[in-house]
Amino acid sequence: MDSINYNDLFVHTGYFVLFINLIFYSKSYSNKSIAFKVIIVYLFYTFVIQMIAHFLSANKIHNLFLSHYYFIGQFILFSYFYYLLLNKPIFKIIIIVVLSIVTTIIGVTYYNNPELYYTFNLWEIVLSFTPIIIYSLFYFYESFGVENKKYLILNSGVFFYLLSSTLIFSAGNLINSTGRSIGLPIWTLNAFLYVIYQIFIFIEWYRNFRKPDIVSINNEDEILL
Repeated sequence: MDSINYNDLFVHTGYFVLFINLIFYSKSYSNKSIAFKVIIVYLFYTFVIQMIAHFLSANKIHNLFLSHYYFIGQFILFSYFYYLLLNKPIFKIIIIVVLSIVTTIIGVTYYNNPELYYTFNLWEIVLSFTPIIIYSLFYFYESFGVENKKYLILNSGVFFYLLSSTLIFSAGNLINSTGRSIGLPIWTLNAFLYVIYQIFIFIEWYRNFRKPDIVSINNEDEILL
């Protein structure tokens, strides 16, 4: 099997696991926290963009512009997700300030340089990925020493995938200019890492959300939510 087949394998496996995650998370929708529902929105949003990008690519239509919707949408959704998860007021303030500054900078950048819409925007990638990585570190910090903390597995996936993908996506224009022999293995690696990332998301659901929520009443009776 040559590298192009490996790339196709990982890309389509990523689509499949993403779709499975969307189904399972959606099935557990009822009476879960807002943070959980933000993850469902993120999975749905990502799946729609991936399918549109796949359709355009299959029909030899330029689809690079979709990356901007993916990066910015991911940044906004995860900013809200971590805003809901983090408890320290200073962390919440940081998220609000960073969200406002980053979206303003990106908006002004595209207004002044509309040609960037059809390329990998290095600053957009760094500005939208780096804060999420930092927020994930905040969550690791708040979770230190806390037993049975939810979203730790998902948070680990977010941290490791975005950290590695920041390097790959940031070099996107350079990678594309090097030709197929160098570019394809790197994009194949990113597709593989995306599969691992989706597996982390699945494990989070399986470990913490596949069963109905249970609350205790007077430490004696329990009801299913």
